[in-house]
Amino acid sequence: MATSFIQIFDDIHNAKSQKQRGELLNQYRSDHLEQILWYAFHPDVKWLIPEGDPPFTRSAEDKSSTLLYSALRRIRYFCEGPGGENFCMGEKVNNIKRETMFIGLLEELTPDEADIVLQMKNKNFDKVNGLTYKLVADTFPFLIPPLKPKEN
Repeated sequence: MATSFIQIFDDIHNAKSQKQRGELLNQYRSDHLEQILWYAFHPDVKWLIPEGDPPFTRSAEDKSSTLLYSALRRIRYFCEGPGGENFCMGEKVNNIKRETMFIGLLEELTPDEADIVLQMKNKNFDKVNGLTYKLVADTFPFLIPPLKPKEN
């Protein structure tokens, strides 16, 4: 049985060091986890959903829920960017339909899973201590481009 993303991100949040967080990412490594991290951190992925969190009705909480696994295949309808239609095809869906689909997706998930999707959309996992662009780039260098050095 698959480990819920809620549990995965809780484990990463509670890790004592970045080294442990990287080890956890590798331990839980799957196509689904890589997909979440790619949509959240790849600089060329642009979410076509308005900024902020949309209003939606939250469902009952279930910390062991794995609903997000099946919902991930629909994320491509909300983005544009690299990877072609298998990864980003949001520009083919009109704005109202796309936003309605997004709210529907959020309402299908548990509140914690919906928060994961919102963090992906906002490209900010600040609710997960230590889950940063650098950690993801260092752990999965094939997934996202390395950080560019800051210019003086």
